[in-house]
Amino acid sequence: MPRFFRRLAEGVSDEADLAGKPVLLLSGRVDPIVPADSARHLADLLRGRGATVEHRVLPSGHDLGQADIALAKSWFEAFKTGDVAPER
Repeated sequence: MPRFFRRLAEGVSDEADLAGKPVLLLSGRVDPIVPADSARHLADLLRGRGATVEHRVLPSGHDLGQADIALAKSWFEAFKTGDVAPER
C-alpha cells in the first residue's frame, strides 16, 4: 500500500462515523501514482466507516479530464437534488 494510503488509514479512527456521507471517488485504470488496488482500498476504507461510496474507474491515468469533470458535475447535481442518497 502506498505511503499516502497507509497514513490515511492510520489517521482515520476505527470510531470515525461516516454513516450517511456520500463520496464520489474517481480513479484512473492506468494511474502510475495511485494504483488501482490503492483506490479500491480507499473506497473499502470509507465504506467500512459507513460512507456511501460511488467508485468509478476511468480509462485514464492520474490526470483530470473532461470525463472526470462531467461525472463529478452529474454526481453533484444528483446530490443537490437528493438523488444521491445515503444507504440505510
